[in-house]
Amino acid sequence: MSNEISGVEKSEIATLLHEESNAIILKAVGKSSSISAIPIPLLDVAVVTYIQVDMVQKLAELHGVVVENKNKLIVSSAISALLSKFISEAVSSLASQSSLTTFLSDSLVKASISGFVTTITGEVYKKHFELGGTLEDISASIYVEYFKEQMSSDRVSVEKITTNIIDSTMSKFGLN
Repeated sequence: MSNEISGVEKSEIATLLHEESNAIILKAVGKSSSISAIPIPLLDVAVVTYIQVDMVQKLAELHGVVVENKNKLIVSSAISALLSKFISEAVSSLASQSSLTTFLSDSLVKASISGFVTTITGEVYKKHFELGGTLEDISASIYVEYFKEQMSSDRVSVEKITTNIIDSTMSKFGLN
């Protein structure tokens, strides 16, 4: 009996890895969206940073990537969480100056943006690890390429982002 894996088996393994990666990301998105909806200044940044670091570590482990030095990961996750915080504060400020306040509360805006940024972070690392990358060789250019791909696809839309965030938040609270 041969120890080689057939093309069908490789495809099945890749599908399972992809599905498990998506589950890890979805769980992290639900957590980060939920914590960002709680109005405790800067606590959300610290907790979202932890959630993103944990998510990337799980994705790395799933793809057989060894995590030797977490410094770059912690810094990039903290930057991501701060960026999310700044964007959500700016959007909340704009919304409060318009009629959007009747439709969007601060908490929903913050949860949505945090979930979106966590999704992007997870998707970028997932793709990077699937292509054989490590924590040491990830760069900002990988994020830029991801954005270009997403903007040219129909995957990024307000409806899809909102549905993803609502689904992940409901999943976090066991409501689905």
